[in-house]
Amino acid sequence: MALRYLPGPRFAIVLSHFPGVRGPRDEEFVVCLRSHLENPLIASVVVLDEGVSNESPLGMLLSHAKVTRCSTASRPTFAQLADALRGVIKRNQFGIIANSDVRFDSSLGWILAFGLRGNDMLALSRREADGSVFRAEIGDTQDAWVSRGVPETWQRCSFPIGLPSCDGRIARIFVAEGHRVINPAFRIRMWHEHAEDVRSYTEHDRLPGTCGFVRPTGYLKGQASRALQHFGRNIVPFVVE
Repeated sequence: MALRYLPGPRFAIVLSHFPGVRGPRDEEFVVCLRSHLENPLIASVVVLDEGVSNESPLGMLLSHAKVTRCSTASRPTFAQLADALRGVIKRNQFGIIANSDVRFDSSLGWILAFGLRGNDMLALSRREADGSVFRAEIGDTQDAWVSRGVPETWQRCSFPIGLPSCDGRIARIFVAEGHRVINPAFRIRMWHEHAEDVRSYTEHDRLPGTCGFVRPTGYLKGQASRALQHFGRNIVPFVVE
């Protein structure tokens, strides 16, 4: 039986393009941004950037009618990304905060088919662009977060995007605030375009404290399985159920 969901753009997404991301990483960002702009499910794209030239391929994409640009002088925090998203999202839309090197396909529409409760947060693990599903299989990282609207809980996430263990910290914070955190990575395909082995962080940037490990589940209404993940010497593992 085919799934039925309301067609049309129902998602607003926010991304960041921060200082230090150049060369091959710019190309990855362009690929993903273009995919968001071409995705009929996505109504608007917010980009926090530090001043990209309008003459560059990226600058030309940023002039697209779907795009709202916000200036930033440094790597933004999740709270800042949520504030920017809150400025454009409309009633009954779903908000997405995502890393800059991931993109979605039509499987994003499964969210519309199953729906989300008001306190649900999807913490999605990625698939690699070569077709492998390694991260989706083990769920040790998440690269995008989807919810109805923009929860106020994001204001507690005052740490920068892209740092090691930031995804686990988000899971722990949202669970502590009473959200149901789910990772339907087998059902919603999110592709990773990070072809270059270049990182803008080191292990010294890893966030200490309590983190959550969000085990993948196939469907939005499924229960996340119990699992333990070692997060490092200064990290206390927490199981999201």
